[in-house]
This record gives sequence, structure tokens and C-alpha cells, in this order.
Amino acid sequence: MKNLLLGVLLASAATSALAQSEPQPAPAQSEKTGEKPAAKPASDGKPAAKPGDKKKADQGPSQVKEVTVTARTDDFRSSIDRRSYDITKDLQATTGSVADALRNVPSVEVDVNGNVSLRGDSNVKILIDGKPSTMLSGASKGQILQQMPADSIARVEVMTNPSAEFSPDGSAGIINLVTKKTRKPGKTGGIRANVGTGDRWNMGVNGAWKTNKLTLSADANVRRDEYGAHIDGSTEGTDPGGAAFSQESRSVNNGVSNSRILHGGLDYDLTAKDRLSAEAHYGKFDNDTTSSGSFEARNGSGALTQAYSRTDNVQSGFDNSGLTGTWRRTFAGDDHNFVASLTRDHSSSRSDDLMLETFTAPAPLNLAERRLTLSDDDTTQLKADYNRPLPSGGRFKTGYDVQRIDASYDNLDSTGPSAAALTPNPAQTNQFDWSQTVQALYATWEQPIGRLTVLGGLRFEDTRVRFQDVTGHQSGARDYDRLYPTLHLGWKIDDDQSLTASYSERIQRPYGQDFNPFRIVYSPTSVRSGNPDLMPQETQSFEGIWQYRHSGMFYLATLYWRQTKNGFEDVTTDLGGGVLYTTRENVGRSRNGGLELVANGKLGSTLSYNVSTNTYWREIDASGLGLAVRSGWTTNGRGSLNWQATPKDLLQAQSYFSAGTVQAQGRQGAFGVLNLGYRHKFSDSLSFVATGRDVLHTARFDSTIDTPTLKQQEHYRPDQRAVYVGLAWTFGGRSPRDNQFDYGNGGGGGGGPGA
Repeated sequence: MKNLLLGVLLASAATSALAQSEPQPAPAQSEKTGEKPAAKPASDGKPAAKPGDKKKADQGPSQVKEVTVTARTDDFRSSIDRRSYDITKDLQATTGSVADALRNVPSVEVDVNGNVSLRGDSNVKILIDGKPSTMLSGASKGQILQQMPADSIARVEVMTNPSAEFSPDGSAGIINLVTKKTRKPGKTGGIRANVGTGDRWNMGVNGAWKTNKLTLSADANVRRDEYGAHIDGSTEGTDPGGAAFSQESRSVNNGVSNSRILHGGLDYDLTAKDRLSAEAHYGKFDNDTTSSGSFEARNGSGALTQAYSRTDNVQSGFDNSGLTGTWRRTFAGDDHNFVASLTRDHSSSRSDDLMLETFTAPAPLNLAERRLTLSDDDTTQLKADYNRPLPSGGRFKTGYDVQRIDASYDNLDSTGPSAAALTPNPAQTNQFDWSQTVQALYATWEQPIGRLTVLGGLRFEDTRVRFQDVTGHQSGARDYDRLYPTLHLGWKIDDDQSLTASYSERIQRPYGQDFNPFRIVYSPTSVRSGNPDLMPQETQSFEGIWQYRHSGMFYLATLYWRQTKNGFEDVTTDLGGGVLYTTRENVGRSRNGGLELVANGKLGSTLSYNVSTNTYWREIDASGLGLAVRSGWTTNGRGSLNWQATPKDLLQAQSYFSAGTVQAQGRQGAFGVLNLGYRHKFSDSLSFVATGRDVLHTARFDSTIDTPTLKQQEHYRPDQRAVYVGLAWTFGGRSPRDNQFDYGNGGGGGGGPGA
């Protein structure tokens, strides 16, 4: 495969050389922006173009207008309820995964396993082009984010206090991944290919064809990664009978992941006011992991009570496919439209784990076990939105949204003295079914009043949850109705400065296996299950933001406060004999508040920087579970320095660090990452990129449990260091968007004093 990639790189270079020998057309001075008109001010409070530059164009379903592209930076956009960051200039995004790119986005934290959080809260709702994705909503979303190519993403929208237009799912807020789109008539496309150290490589192709009424687009991406980790653990405790014990474990994991992602879209202007759209996607993710390790347990006097070595070979896969159909009708007036969509999404996963254990204490013994875990998840969503402009610059939006999820989980187990003599183990065989239906009605009203802009909203949701442990003949239900109010206030101080205050109520619902009471034995000393008594987590969120933007630089300062009830986290207890049992529990109440600072600007004509820090205090009150009230301060941050050494050469250095965070029973430790990148542009259509990921090999952390009866430390040392080189070639050009938001019209769309 590497030979094929190198051939593609050389062919691309040869094509570019021929292209450079021919006269090149002058760059276009205008574009058709497509999704929304540029009637409102840009996100910095200034018009996107002078009035004389705007010309009426085809008044089709998207209110298409023609706008002259200006030279001002568009890396950052803000509105009264969201912030949007351009990641196309992040060199890590050209060779790395979505998880790599998100590490350079303010407010977002990504740990070494790809798990995403917003300001320390991992309960994040991730959307793709404004739509929920099954593959990014389950327990494996961190792994998927590490395999999804970032090169297909144009911007990342961060909504820590979304308006009522959006589902309140995800107590931390919403991250919307906005994919790259073409706006230029004719044929456009491109190809990129990267080769990395080890057996790593990735490749992507995209193409689009746009006429007056029809737009067709498609892209395909393949990726292969190697990964590995060293995990060392130690445990000391007192079991329920009062006997002391200690444990030591070591393991080494190595594996390969492969991903293939296909996407296609169609837009057709049926009439001057009606647009029909269809979108299909397919993703396949496979992992082959081998691990080996050892375990020892001792009693209070230090005598060896148990010792064994273990090898695992895990072959896992995740498939996801979906289809969306949309009808959009526009009416007279800017942003006056009705949009209805129907989405069907299916996911299936498979994990086949063959374990071989060799005991040396208390007596020699060989054991083999094969655990097959299967899941199927079907999601259907019907959504309708009506958006209407109001007098004096106001806007009203209302909509209906219903989502149904049906999931089934199977755990099949076989044991025996060897891999060749396995027999079914009914005690570890389980089937669990779960479904959730959420119906929602919402309305938002936005109105500028002089320098003040008010955005108020209310969302009503009816939730129906059903689950059944088919094997254990245990079933349950959760039915509840909730109102979710939101309020955003924006005050424009002057052309450069604004203030924003906001309030929202959000929810984090347990998902699928979180409810499953079946206890899965992962090892002789490790047992895990869900909790059928889990209640949804409810959060109240308050924010105040000061923004300054002038001459291509911007500064943000955000004070925030969150208070949560029924928060759920993993809790570990001792069942006796050193067997540790982990389940999900509602830990009670927690509070979280802090200050986030963001700065972006230039240091001379060729140097630019992006810096952000988040310092916050967190308290978890789990006293209802017999645990201590824990609290502490932490800081995380990121920074990047970009040097445009020549008009064709860009060098980039990025760093990210986290000082760790308090948890219900202990703390997750600190870690940091340094990335480097270089790009050379041979022409506007061909560029060479080289990147180094985790060049100092510091993407590692410790986690601890510290209670009166249980003390545990785990040292996690993954190997994520890699170097990539590659080429990217485009033809036809991809026109930049207008100065509006990429998804949705809510929250001001860039207008008002919050902009």
C-alpha cells in the first residue's frame, strides 16, 4: 500500500508541474455562498462586504447572493450562542484524526484515548453538520474520533450554552463538526495522501459537480494506524471482611486500526423556492489488538495468593451507515424558510476476544476464554424547523423533533482448558435490549433593542426509555417530561467589544448498556456492570463573556459556573478477596466554575499565535454513596505558533497540556503533547506537508482511586508518537463561505451585539 501511496504522490507532483507550465486563471473575485444570505453583519460586528459589493443573484431556495471576498481573517467567528473555529490551517488536521484537530480548539479537551470533554465535563454531544451521529454517541466514540480523518472537517463549532433550538443532550454542551463543502460552479475535487512512521498511512479523495440546479458531491477516506500502550497498576485495600490485600499488574498492548469512510450528497433545486437534498454515508472501523500481561495478589502479610499471566487477542469492528432526506422551502425575506428532514442511521459493532491465562498460584492451571460482544443500534429522526424574520431585525424560530433509538446488546462466552476445548459458559452469556424515544417542541425569539440583543428560548421534551435484561428476566422504564429554558443577552460596547451573558438547562441521559445489570467478569479480579437505577444527570449552566476583536486579532474571557445533580460516574468497590466491582452511580451533586481565556493575534508580519487556558474548580459531593466530598483546582491550555517563513512555507508548533482533574474516588493525572508541522505550497493546487505528533513522547498520564478502604494507581503509557509526510492536490478550487455560521440560523447567525 505504501508503494501505491508513493505512486500517487509522484503522480500528483507531475500533474502539478504540468499545470504550472500553463497559464493560470486569475483568482475569482466573488462567490455564491449558498446556504444563507449575507444580509446581517459578520461575526466581528462589521459588514462582510461593502454594500456596493453585493449584487442580487439567483433567488433560489437558499437566498443565494454574490459577495466579494475580503482579506480579513475568518479563523474565528462568534455569535450570541456559539463560537466557530477554522481548522483548515491546522497542519495536524491535514494528516491526523479529528481527535488530533480538536486538541487545538479552545474549550475542548481530548485525552490520550480520544475521549472528548468541554471544560472538564465529558458529557458532550457531538454533531456532524448539525446532525447527531450514532457512531459518535456510544462508548466507542473516542476510538472513532481517533480514526476519523480531520482533513474533511472545515470548522468546529463550540456551543457550551446552546439555545433551545438544540437538544439539551450533553450536559457540557455541543461540538458541531462542519464538513468541507464546495460552492463554486463546475467540477471541483482533490486528493491527499500521507505516509507515516511504522505501518501508518491515510488517503482521501473528494469531488463535486455543481450546475444551476444540481449539486453532486462525494468523498472517500481510508486510514491505517498503529497504536500501543504500557499499563501498570497497583492496588491496596481492605476487603469487607477486614482482610488486607495488595495487587500488582502489568500489560503491554499493540494493535492496528483500519478505517474506511464514504460520503455522498445531492442537492436539487426543484423550483425557485424548493430544494431537495439527499445524503448518504458509510463508515467501517476495524481493530486488531494483542496484549500480554501479568498479575500478582498478596495478603496482608505479603504471602502470594494468586499469580497468573494472560494474553489477549481482540478483533473488533464498528460499522455505521445512514441516509438523510431533506426538503427546504424558502419564503420572501431573509432567513425565512421551512426545513424538514428524515434520517435513518444504523450501527453495528463486534468484539471477539480470545484470552489465555496461565496460573502459577495458588496452583498451576491453564484457562482459555472467548468473549464475543455484539451490538446493533438503529436511530430514526424526523425534524421540522420554521424560521421567520420579525420587524426591527428580530427572528422567530420553532420546530418539532422526534428521535427513536432501538439497541440490542449480546454477550456470548465460552471457557475451557485450552482454545481448542472451549464450551459455552451460560453464566457469562447475556442479551440486553434498550430503546429511547424523545419528542421535542421548541421556540426561540431573538430581538435586537439598540445595543442589546435578547435571545430567549424554551424547549419541551417527552422521554420514554425501555430496557430489558432478556437473560435475567429483568426490565425497567424511565418516563419523564422536562422544560428546558435558555436565555442569551448580548451587549455591543463598540465596534470592537461586546459582552454576552447566558443561561441554559441541560441533561445527560444514560445510554444503552449503562442500564444493564448483568455483571461481566473481565478477569479474576475485575467485574463490571451497568445500573438499572440510574437517573439522568441535570445541569444548570451560567456564562459571561467579554470579547474584543480588532485588525485580525481577538481576545475572549469567559466566566462560567455549572451545578449538576444526579451526576453519574464510575464507582469501584471491593466484593471481597480482592475482586473489584465497577458500576455507574449517581454520585449526587457537583459544582464546576472557572475562567477561560483565549487570545489570537500576530507577532510581526510573519508570526501569528493562538493561545487559550482554562482554570477551574470542581467539587463532587458523593457523600450519599458513603464517599468523601472531593474538590480541587485544575488548569489546562493549548498554544500554537505559526511562522510564515516565505509566501510558500509555513511552520507550526502546537502544544496542549492538562493538569489533571478530580474524580468521585480520586484523580486523573496530568499530561501534555507537543506537535510540529511544516507545509510547502508548490502552487495554489499542490502542497507538501510534514507533521510530527507527540514528538516528546509525553502523551501519558496516571489515574488514582483513594478511599479509606481502597487505594489504586494506574500508569497509562500509550505510544502515539508519529511522523507523517504527504501531498495534497486540488482542482477547481473550493470557495470560502460567507461570514455566517455553517449550520443553523439560531443564535443570531453572526448578527447582533454578541457577534
